Parts: sequence; structure tokens; C-alpha cells
Amino acid sequence: MVRREELCRVFRQYLDPDHDPLEFQYRAAEELLAGHSVILQAPTGAGKTNAALLPYVAAREYKADFPAQMLHAAPMRVLVDSFHR
Repeated sequence: MVRREELCRVFRQYLDPDHDPLEFQYRAAEELLAGHSVILQAPTGAGKTNAALLPYVAAREYKADFPAQMLHAAPMRVLVDSFHR
């Protein structure tokens, strides 16, 4: 299991150098790394994408057992376009 300190380091190094993960991002990452499914519902800009990416990046960094693929669903074309840039 990847500890919170490690999640924070990965978050700042790869996802957002100016902020620590929010509580829901930690919790989502912990659940996903434990092999559970997670559904996040929050307003645009709340940090859902980073919450989904955090366990994936952390698993790669710490060589944890985690699927090599992920599915990220975006509800609007604008979000999809910005996600792929």
C-alpha cells in the first residue's frame, strides 16, 4: 500500500506542484489502490481528474500492483478536448 506521504509527493511532482491532494483525492486513491471501484461526482474544476490519475501515477512510481489501463469518462466535449491537450 502506498502511504499518504508518498501520494502527496507523487501528486506534487507529477500532477500539481502547487498543492497537496484534497481529502477526497487521497480517499479515492486509497480505494482504487486497494482494488475497489470509485465513482466521483463533483463540479467542474474540483479535482476529479487528478483524483483518478493519482493512484495510477503512484502505482507506477512505487511499482505497486495496479492495472496498466484506466477509463476516465468526461461528460462534455469541452472537457474531453481539454483532457487530451
